[in-house]
Amino acid sequence: MRNLVIMLAVGAFFLGLALSASPALASPAYEDPQLCVNGKLLRVDPTTAPIEVWVEVGSNLTVDYVVTNCGGDPNLPVVDPSHVSVGGGRNEMEVTVQTEPKAKVVFNFDGRAKTVKANRQGWAEFETKVR
Repeated sequence: MRNLVIMLAVGAFFLGLALSASPALASPAYEDPQLCVNGKLLRVDPTTAPIEVWVEVGSNLTVDYVVTNCGGDPNLPVVDPSHVSVGGGRNEMEVTVQTEPKAKVVFNFDGRAKTVKANRQGWAEFETKVR
């Protein structure tokens, strides 16, 4: 009986922790996040809705968060380091954006721009080879 009461108390404690913990969600923001990849500037521009950006680079690509090294604007935000990962193809970069459904996003990399419309779930992707 005593063990049952202790187990119920511990269970209630952990249930209370689980219910009171708030998820760590970052809300999308109107920003032009930028990043240097192999000495070339990547900038992601929202057109009509806030965005949240994730970047995956190949294992032999270099990432630099000091955007002035590749011609970036120091007054604009930089892609959060926790949103940059290494994986995928050796010379490939994949940029994933969360925004509102059907919103347009402009991806600028190495002087070229590509506009992509988000899908119904609000995801837009851009992939390129980096030389």
